[in-house]
Amino acid sequence: MPYFSICGVPNCPNFAHAVFVANYLSEKLPNFFYKKIEKIPREWAVFLDELNRENKWYTHESPVIWKELYQWGGTKYLIGGLSEFWEHVYCYYGLESLIPKYALDELALDNLRFFADKRRSEARKVKNVAILGAGQLNSAILIQDLLEIKTLRKGGVHLVFKLYDHHQNIDRSVFQHLNDTALHFNSTSFFGDFNLVELYSSAEDAMADSDIILNLDDYNPKDADFGKHMNRCTIRMKMLADHLLVAAKRDAKIIFAGSGPLCYMATALSKACSEMFPNIVVITADKGFPFVTAASEETGIEIHRISAPVVWGSIGVNCFVDIRNAFFKADVYRPYRCSLTAPKGSTLPLGVVSSELRLMGYKIKDAGVIERKVKNNTKKMEDLIGRASLFSKLRAIGLLLKLWYADEVGDEIISLGVRSNGSFHVPKGMFFSQPVKLSESRVWVPYSNYPLKEKQTKKRIKQCILHAKDVFGNLGIMYDPDDGFDEDWDDYSKYLGEIGEGEEEEMYE
Repeated sequence: MPYFSICGVPNCPNFAHAVFVANYLSEKLPNFFYKKIEKIPREWAVFLDELNRENKWYTHESPVIWKELYQWGGTKYLIGGLSEFWEHVYCYYGLESLIPKYALDELALDNLRFFADKRRSEARKVKNVAILGAGQLNSAILIQDLLEIKTLRKGGVHLVFKLYDHHQNIDRSVFQHLNDTALHFNSTSFFGDFNLVELYSSAEDAMADSDIILNLDDYNPKDADFGKHMNRCTIRMKMLADHLLVAAKRDAKIIFAGSGPLCYMATALSKACSEMFPNIVVITADKGFPFVTAASEETGIEIHRISAPVVWGSIGVNCFVDIRNAFFKADVYRPYRCSLTAPKGSTLPLGVVSSELRLMGYKIKDAGVIERKVKNNTKKMEDLIGRASLFSKLRAIGLLLKLWYADEVGDEIISLGVRSNGSFHVPKGMFFSQPVKLSESRVWVPYSNYPLKEKQTKKRIKQCILHAKDVFGNLGIMYDPDDGFDEDWDDYSKYLGEIGEGEEEEMYE
């Protein structure tokens, strides 16, 4: 099976003619493959000289056509120019055709236009990041953090941040803040380069052609009526779904990172979209970061040795941080047998210190103490600065995107609100914060093998699920909220019991 390569200058009529013929044959014949290699005039001479030296050829004009057998990268067999290519095509495929000169000129012109468009698009490789509700968090810090993620700019890709906040048209201070942010970052770009930050007057325009959509809007209830507020949230998600279906890419990464009932919002958005958006997630890991500090103070374990705890539940409705099932890295002394008989003061090595992962459960007597400590610290911080803390949220966004755009899919397990697939008996389709892992197709999926050792943890997860199902069901988002749940949960509890529910407590008694 031959593989043809056609090299030439974009505005060369003979090159355009050869490409036209090869394209025609590739459409008609299943085993005809070709690729074209285009070089601008100032690159052509150098390229041709290197090609002749490599293959001991003596070609001197465009196009140069050769074939390789069986696969690309094999031995090159020179065919020649356009006339030799036509002779080859006639002998092997019986194709003959006469194309008038004016048609050849048109082909060359079209090919040149296509080449110019391709070069322009390659020169400006852009990844668009839409930030909705950009006035809620400190967007300048967020943009700076994202610019430091090298994998987002891999392959010479430029980041463009598209800011929008629905308050900007009614609150002058919000507009001024966004405008100052744009002026600051755009002033640092090179002369003649495109803007790094752009302001938009509508959410639909901001989301158009965006690869990442960060929703930072505040969805906290502004009045006491929870039902009315949730209905308003549903309406807002239906409006957002309309904008997404019109403007957004189907593979866009949609990240809810604001405040309020975010898992409910993500579920409502998913239900409202008539087409599937597989990359909708809710930032939840930030809820667990303060618990690491509090647990370190309570147990004396250094912070860098403690993993982020899993956040369970529907954010903004009912959730909790499972600090007892967080892992920490422990140093364990393992003595040698000779240590039993070695004389006092022996200089021989009597053992080795190794590291292992352990659960925090046996170190924490009462998780409620840590929860109250985090609550008090959070309240003190908010009273001191007059707003909610931002940096846990910003850190969680940055870590998520680092993992999502990593060169290789890792084995990290993080807390994230994702669409349930039935794991942990969360109803399918409901967005629920749980341990997740990145699949090979780079979609976040629940990590169903995460160990649940403690009865109290399973009980609280069940309460979160029941509460979320009740809220979602009453608002018409989930169907059959009570269908077979208790029986399924009992079966799941039995399964966990069979694999050793109390092993962790027995191990360290």
